[in-house]
Amino acid sequence: MSATNYAGVNQRTNVYAAVEMLTHAQPQVVLGKIASTKPMPKNRAETMKFRRAVPFPRLTVALTEGVTPSSRVMQYEDVSVTMLEWGDVVECTDRVRELSEDPAIQDAATLLGEQAAETTEYIIWGVARAGSQQVLGNGTVRTDVNTAITQPKLHAMVRILNAMRGRFITEVQNGSVNYQTYPVEGGFVAVGHTDLEHDIRAVTNFIPVAKYGSRKVISEYELGSIENMRFLLTPVLEPFYAGGSGTLNSMKSVGGSKVDVYPLVLFAKEAIACVPLKGSKAVETFLLTGPDKSDPLNQRDLVGAKYWFNAVRLNETWMVRGEFGATAL
Repeated sequence: MSATNYAGVNQRTNVYAAVEMLTHAQPQVVLGKIASTKPMPKNRAETMKFRRAVPFPRLTVALTEGVTPSSRVMQYEDVSVTMLEWGDVVECTDRVRELSEDPAIQDAATLLGEQAAETTEYIIWGVARAGSQQVLGNGTVRTDVNTAITQPKLHAMVRILNAMRGRFITEVQNGSVNYQTYPVEGGFVAVGHTDLEHDIRAVTNFIPVAKYGSRKVISEYELGSIENMRFLLTPVLEPFYAGGSGTLNSMKSVGGSKVDVYPLVLFAKEAIACVPLKGSKAVETFLLTGPDKSDPLNQRDLVGAKYWFNAVRLNETWMVRGEFGATAL
């Protein structure tokens, strides 16, 4: 018997599955749109190296007439990331194929696409929320936290990025002639869990996306802006459950004993990067069907997706993590 492999599957079906995966993955991406993307070429290496020139310090001494200053030596620093392989397989029996009214293969492709998006988002989130710069909602350590987001704490986060010469990710958006629309400042991008929505909306000067003048959004998950901060929230970006204070102070707590601490990571431009394998975000799809030695009666169909992916913080000083409680509702 001849073996059935990826190349032997009906081309139309295979292309459809790949398109379904990518179509359902793309709208869920939030961090992937903020991060710099540098695909790894195939058959090159398993480690990607980001190389950048070290900025020159400001000059403090004027030139002396007729004297050539000492030449400066260029310096570079490297940031490396090692690729990791991810993947999953769905098995459908011939009963599903021949008797079920559900399009199992198409549904499997859809779910694998959603899984790939959530997996890569969570990888970036794990890297992002482990950054070294932080602002606590209150106290001196995470286990003290039991207060919601406040405007002064958001200002403190922005101050850190400004001091480190972080560059804005978004540009100024002008208002429009439509009723009650507002201009939106250019700014940094803050990303966190959807449980923070109530507290962000309560902050002074919050402008919801619906009132943006030119209606340019980074993602469908964009909530709105506060001064020079744009907020993107998604349920994928999990908090530190029970990581905060034992005094709940009306904050959300899954276990009811300690406050759940919600990271809100504020990014400047080029603070973080993601590295897929080159080509269609590195998602490779597989459809295995038909009789072979391991399945002579063609009783099983397999649908799979495999991808190489990892993320890395490029510059610790261009991102800052706020840690807050979320008001219990």
